[in-house]
Amino acid sequence: MIKEIVYINGGEVYSEFHGFELRDGNKRYAYKTSEDAEVQVIEKTEQGDKKNYTIHLRENDKEFRLKTLADFDLCPKVSRWIAHGAYDKKDECDLYFAVESSKMLNAVSEYYGLPSPLNDELSDAVDRRGDEVRWRRLHNKNIIGGAVKFGAKKRPILMKLYIYPNEWGLWGTYMKGTAYYNYGEIEEEGGIYHKDIGMNEEKAHLVRGQEWERYAESVVSEKQNGDAIQYIYDGNTDDPLPLAYWYGEEVASNGRKRIRRFETSRQMRELICNLPTGHNNERYDRCPDIQFWLGRSWYENENVSEIYFMAEDSDMVDKVSAYYGLPVPYDDALKIRLNNDPASMRVRHYDINQAGEGHHIPVVACGVEFEGKVPLKVKLYAFERA
Repeated sequence: MIKEIVYINGGEVYSEFHGFELRDGNKRYAYKTSEDAEVQVIEKTEQGDKKNYTIHLRENDKEFRLKTLADFDLCPKVSRWIAHGAYDKKDECDLYFAVESSKMLNAVSEYYGLPSPLNDELSDAVDRRGDEVRWRRLHNKNIIGGAVKFGAKKRPILMKLYIYPNEWGLWGTYMKGTAYYNYGEIEEEGGIYHKDIGMNEEKAHLVRGQEWERYAESVVSEKQNGDAIQYIYDGNTDDPLPLAYWYGEEVASNGRKRIRRFETSRQMRELICNLPTGHNNERYDRCPDIQFWLGRSWYENENVSEIYFMAEDSDMVDKVSAYYGLPVPYDDALKIRLNNDPASMRVRHYDINQAGEGHHIPVVACGVEFEGKVPLKVKLYAFERA
């Protein structure tokens, strides 16, 4: 999910939210542990107010109806109630449901005596373009989100329609990635894109998920010089870690093609799967302030490569940059994020300190690019989830 637009009263925009606004502190979402794999519990904090969501992913969840929805006036036109969201300090809540058609949503609005959120354009989107506006796909069905807001004494006060426009047709953006260098200049940026495929096949893409909940994954980016890169899943690699399942096929504006290969470090292999293979970039001039090596990339038939390491904080990256005599990769804003909110730009959480379950820390990636033995750039990578 990248963008959420909520409509009310015949197409009026009630709210609009871009997933990457999380980094600005406008909204914060925290996933909580649930014993049931088909139940998601989320806490949202917005300007000091907290709202707790319980999302039920089963098609027919009788327990949800009995325990959570029993005291509400439930419209019989709704066949699938999805979620309940309630504020800590407000006497109001939302019940979310699956919108099956514009006719159905209008009937639900009429039942509660509230204006429908639809106009002609939104009706067409709901009825004909579900793949482009859905909340998610469950059990091989598009789920478009609707909601009834209830006020004091569970009185219905507002009807809402939730639209999640996909930037790339059937491909929805899952993650944004940016490579910075030279005091915050952008060298490369792109994203990870997902497409639901159910039980179908999708060649040349990594397929994740199980049974009907399967999706293809595509990773593409562009450099500031105009070079376009498609990261291709390589199922034939013998490297056991997901980081090295990809290679980059880079095409310049003049048609020049380059292949970029990746491999994980010995430290990563030992950390994740106790595999004592590989190396930690010993062939390079390694800055002694770097404690954890993530991996390496290189261009085929060229003398250009990059070694990746964990950025602990800006003090450590400052020392690395000084060691190689190169500019730091961040401006003031990026430096603050690295020091105060590394989770917002992490590659993943890993148990770097071997402290056990519950003690994984956010790992932010940096890299040093070399041509032969000459260091060219220190880079900082930010991966932002929607």
